[in-house]
Amino acid sequence: MFWLMLFLYDLLKLIRRNMDTKKLYRLFYDKFDTSVCLNKKGEECSKESDVEFYYCGIEQDFKKDFVQQTIEEYFDNEDELYLIITSGNSSLVPIKTISEKIGKFLGKKEIGVMDKSLTKIMFFNNIGVFKKAIIKEYPKSRPKPENIPLEVSLHANMCEQSTQRISKILREPFEELEKKLSNDYQGCMEHLWIDIELVSTHSPHSFRFQKRVNIPSVWGGKNYYYNVGHYSIAPDFEKLKTLPDESALEYILNLMYDSMEILVKKKKRLGDFNAEKFRLDFKNICAELGYFFIEEENKDDIFVEISKSLTDKKMIKIATSLSKKYKPTSSNELEKTNLLLNHLYFKNQKNEALKVINLLEKEDFNGNYDLWSWIEPALLMKCWITKDESEIQKIINKINKTFDFGTNELSKKVRKNVKERRLKGEHLKYDEIMAPQNNKNTQEELEYRILHFYMLLFIYFLGGSKEFTKDRALKELNENEKIIKELI
Repeated sequence: MFWLMLFLYDLLKLIRRNMDTKKLYRLFYDKFDTSVCLNKKGEECSKESDVEFYYCGIEQDFKKDFVQQTIEEYFDNEDELYLIITSGNSSLVPIKTISEKIGKFLGKKEIGVMDKSLTKIMFFNNIGVFKKAIIKEYPKSRPKPENIPLEVSLHANMCEQSTQRISKILREPFEELEKKLSNDYQGCMEHLWIDIELVSTHSPHSFRFQKRVNIPSVWGGKNYYYNVGHYSIAPDFEKLKTLPDESALEYILNLMYDSMEILVKKKKRLGDFNAEKFRLDFKNICAELGYFFIEEENKDDIFVEISKSLTDKKMIKIATSLSKKYKPTSSNELEKTNLLLNHLYFKNQKNEALKVINLLEKEDFNGNYDLWSWIEPALLMKCWITKDESEIQKIINKINKTFDFGTNELSKKVRKNVKERRLKGEHLKYDEIMAPQNNKNTQEELEYRILHFYMLLFIYFLGGSKEFTKDRALKELNENEKIIKELI
């Protein structure tokens, strides 16, 4: 009976030891997931490239003394440490013998070292490189901190051979959009991740909001993100194959804009996230960067849609009237269109302004300056908005052709002389601006400043002159735009 009891006692110890080592193994990797690696100065890393790695070798190249000294210095005042090798071989060992034990297994297994207070770890990979980290605790959820901007991440990295070009052309605009969409849109969402599925076998996933997302880090452990909105979009792959780069870019951006309707629907769930402003900013930033994704619309639809975005009663009336009466052959209708364009641009509704510009841009010069005097400003405004140099050059060429229009050489000479005077700044409205400014007539000052602004655009994009350089024109353009936005 005695021997049976002794056997059972030893068996129980063995089972307990194995359970303890399994628990310890799991505990280490749970803590490893919440660890933050240290840099060369022993400080927490803010980015992966800062992690300090140490080489200790394996087998006959194992630097036992170096490892022992590093462990004793890092785990100061500890006499025992947890040594993690496998789920069946992890235990508390004396610090004095720990490097010897590490040397026996390193190269065959990855090894972890952790202090008893669960605050520090070291991790050795199987090629003989190790790093130091501290253990941090991350709550399962947290409220969004006040007044922090939304962090937007746009991805199109996963692709197949047929969509590699799409992934490349999206990279630059995505980076710019991420930067410019970093604003506070209220609500409880801290991160918004939008993926473009460029692998035809991948299905898009619908919008979901997660209180905490754990992303494995390339250097071990995990990155934790709180209050994350995430969804993906799948394009029409057959359509993509037929589209040139510029059209494909416009198509993807348009899909993204349409997809953001889900944010409007979920705004209440997102703590009154200002989804409408986010969508509008996306459209305007695309326009500002020169990425035009608005599809062809008839003029009725354009002005009706624009009227819905307006709050100024006079402009709503103009847009509504244009939806019914707009004719590019009517100087009166073109003048109203130009008034609407000015209001939209200087009220920061750039995407809507571009819709008006794209309508006017279809018209060519036919010798009628009563019409062209309203079309040319719209073309110059597009040059000011877009960053696409080829688009700007195309517009400049179109304007330059007007000075060489027709067969009458005397008329051509007169038009070219007028162009030279304009480039010298002789048509600028300094005096006209000064008078209403002194009399505090804001509306009259505004009208002359807008006219002055377009004349500066002409100088800047048509090359300037010795008398009035492009640099001077650019400086005055920026100054006048600021004042106009304050006045309008």
